[in-house]
Amino acid sequence: MQLQNVFRVAIFSTTLIGCEASAPDEASSEQASVIVTPTAFDFGTVPLGSASSTHAVTVQPDAGPTEVSVTAVTPASGSCGGFAIAAPPLPAPVGRTCQESCAVRPCVAPLTTVCDITTAYDDYTFGIVFRPTAAGTVTCNVAIRMFDFMMDLPTTTIVALTGTGK
Repeated sequence: MQLQNVFRVAIFSTTLIGCEASAPDEASSEQASVIVTPTAFDFGTVPLGSASSTHAVTVQPDAGPTEVSVTAVTPASGSCGGFAIAAPPLPAPVGRTCQESCAVRPCVAPLTTVCDITTAYDDYTFGIVFRPTAAGTVTCNVAIRMFDFMMDLPTTTIVALTGTGK
């Protein structure tokens, strides 16, 4: 089962209807920046001296405009005995650039919108392998550290890993 974690930040939003904006929602709403899939994975039972297949974790932009940099992929604390992280070079951009579809009439900013036309798209994928060194269940929390340039915030999400050596 794959789970996803969506970073959320309280903001005021304006909903785009055609090229006319509705009144802002004065209650806080949620704006997602990136989606990390999965946020938990069980490698199952792997024989001692063997390795699991590589499992991919992907950080991708949500449906709206996004500009994030993945800055680190490391164990959340200490080491992750038995788990090997194969992360491409960092920092790595994750984002979506949107082309507004309001060429005829001007749009009112700020907009909370879904891209009608995506002009640029970057995601980031890294791999994890489980190689048990002892019998028993092993857990590991991998921290994905990012910086969201649009919100001017550092963020972290955790991917929880489990595997059993036999």
